[in-house]
Amino acid sequence: METPKALEIMEAAAREISADQFDILAGESQDSSVQVFKGKVKETEISSAQGIGIRIFRNNRPGYSFTRKLSEDSIQQCVKDAADLCQFSAEVDYKLPTENVEPHIDLKLYNSDLENLTIPEMLDLSFALEKKAEISHETIENVLSSAAGKSSSKFYLLNSNGVTRQSQRNSTVAGCSLVAAKGDIKKSGGYYKSTRNFSELDVDFITQKASAKAVDLLDAKPIAHGEYPILFDHFMSPGLLGAFVPALYAETVQKGQSKLKAKVGSQIAASCLNLYNDPFVPGLSGSGFTDSEGVPSQKFDVIEGGVLKTYLYNLLSASKAGVKPTGTGKRSYAGKAGTGFDNLFVGLGKRSKQEILDSLEKCFVVTKFEGSGIRSAVSGEISIGCQGFYYEKGVLVHPVDRVTISGNYFELLKNIQEFSNDYADNLSSTKIPDTLISSMSVSG
Repeated sequence: METPKALEIMEAAAREISADQFDILAGESQDSSVQVFKGKVKETEISSAQGIGIRIFRNNRPGYSFTRKLSEDSIQQCVKDAADLCQFSAEVDYKLPTENVEPHIDLKLYNSDLENLTIPEMLDLSFALEKKAEISHETIENVLSSAAGKSSSKFYLLNSNGVTRQSQRNSTVAGCSLVAAKGDIKKSGGYYKSTRNFSELDVDFITQKASAKAVDLLDAKPIAHGEYPILFDHFMSPGLLGAFVPALYAETVQKGQSKLKAKVGSQIAASCLNLYNDPFVPGLSGSGFTDSEGVPSQKFDVIEGGVLKTYLYNLLSASKAGVKPTGTGKRSYAGKAGTGFDNLFVGLGKRSKQEILDSLEKCFVVTKFEGSGIRSAVSGEISIGCQGFYYEKGVLVHPVDRVTISGNYFELLKNIQEFSNDYADNLSSTKIPDTLISSMSVSG
């Protein structure tokens, strides 16, 4: 059964049982990818999925159910199950959104040309990447993988108040991973480029990036134990700061799991930190006009000049706090509503990465995390292995490995000294520039 027909049947069934209110989510996805190794096809994968779910309210109690089988019997049973489950949930006090007008912005989330991208074309690109990577540098010992793929998805939302939404997006990606060797020393590296234009996947650019990530670290060694200025490059900054984003969610605060409780209006970070949500940036993966609860998306400041301005609220957490939701409710057809940024931005600084390094007596630039480390959004404690490069007065001294940086995230926020004027060039929904921390502990 096609998804629009399934939505029609589910809506009719929900209205028949006289629910107080309801909303329905549905999704479709198609993915295809190829991987090559040593001149042969290693893997080809084509997959698709679809599903539909409903949230029904009876006596202000929500019940959830979903199905991946889009038959009339399954849909009818799904509605019945959700209605039956209402009696077991806690009472809530909020109303689902009513119809609203979307902005006239082309978010450029879908390129119809990608639908014509074929498996043979992706294989040709993957083989070209492997061949080029093998000769990209004399120290390249092995190309572990070269791959390409594409994905597309559709999202549907409707509720009992007449809100209906549909969005479509797709993208393609390609890259390679490899190993460089020098004597007994081996370093791995890789680079994958995502885009909505297949012609932008340049073989030379991708292989140069992948090769450099391995080759440049071949002569790495630890630096002496001590306190250092640390610069997380714009690929690593999202991974570091993004791990603690849940501390900004109202639901986390309300559960007593965030150290930012009762901190709205307080200085929680250095004055150079401006962090905001922006759902209207063309091309970025998090862009959209409404959240998954039907609340209009909006651009708003979360931290301004280091001051916490607001938490992120979905319908439930906003109801508990007696405030308006921020349009950042996140939910799939298979789950309950949570919270999340659309596109998270940290404002750019005024100087380039090199200009920042030129101004410092010494600096450890982190370009790679080793393993998951210890990064707790609750306590804020950080302990993580890193690789990167040691600079003195803007000059590269040597690459670095086998070191661990440690500290506390909430202190780290206050010790941010500067941001660079550049973001990573990708489709990521988290954009944080190179981030300079005035001092962190480094141990070898």
